[in-house]
Amino acid sequence: GLFSILFVKIYSTITLVFKKMKIRDEIKPAIGGVLVGLLILIFPEVMGTGYGWDNLLEFGVIPFSSLPCIFLLLVGLVKMLASSLTIGSGGSGGIEAPAFEIGAFIGASYGLIVHDLFPNIVPVIAPFVVIGMLTMFGAPAKAPLSVMVIITEMTSSLQLLPGEMIAIALAYVISGKYTLYPAQYPTRRDSPAHRSEYEVPIMENIRVNEVPFTELRINENEDVMSARKLMEEDGYFSLPVVNNEGNFVGAVFYKDIANKKGKVIEYTVRGIPYVTPSSNIENAWEIITRTKSRWVAVVEKGKLIGVITLDDLFSVYERELKKVHKD
Repeated sequence: GLFSILFVKIYSTITLVFKKMKIRDEIKPAIGGVLVGLLILIFPEVMGTGYGWDNLLEFGVIPFSSLPCIFLLLVGLVKMLASSLTIGSGGSGGIEAPAFEIGAFIGASYGLIVHDLFPNIVPVIAPFVVIGMLTMFGAPAKAPLSVMVIITEMTSSLQLLPGEMIAIALAYVISGKYTLYPAQYPTRRDSPAHRSEYEVPIMENIRVNEVPFTELRINENEDVMSARKLMEEDGYFSLPVVNNEGNFVGAVFYKDIANKKGKVIEYTVRGIPYVTPSSNIENAWEIITRTKSRWVAVVEKGKLIGVITLDDLFSVYERELKKVHKD
């Protein structure tokens, strides 16, 4: 994880340096190439993709050196620099293979140390090479599962899978926000390509107080004839009922007062669901559907402040839908 952070810092710094150079873009890769060439003269092991060295290190073939542990670690660090110079200057190259080679060298270095200390417990360094490859690319690429599959396929073995899972999890957490792909979105949800998978329905985003209220009510002390007349004139089959203080009491239905006499309160159905100004219009839609009505009461602190009708909901929904399509 820490080496992943170092790799990202070296890569991003060199990329930024070349980006700020006030020279022609065609010259930048040439400068990067010259610098990489100088490094190769000292450390020829960093030349190429590095897959050959990955295989050799797995089989315990170590470059000749009086201090192999330090040499392997140094080669890994130089490879970080060489790869960053190549890609950061605008040269042609990928980041996956170099990351694997860097991880292989650093893993082999650590593996040799553990092997020298506990030769009976750690007879070979291959597991350290493989896990080094996995963590050096999987963590900074922010693709631990994908890289784990790649490494498993490359090694044709599942024996190291438990250790790989632990190692890549730790490296991923330690590396944190540092990534080799700065344009990479933090989560699938943030990606424009997958935005539709996580879109919240439009009706959940619109609050009741954004919808114009319709004034519709009948006092509980009025005659049912007045209620019938109001329903017939406006085309409703029910009305919200309020008391003298304007508190929402319930609703009176046309079917209950047809050919009836008396006060509205005698035929009022109580316990009618309602919404508040802070509710969303999906709640309003659900209540209208459940009560088979054309309106839903909007109540605040017990007071009826208006109703939302089906026509109101359709108008607001169409307006918001046009905005979404326009965006």
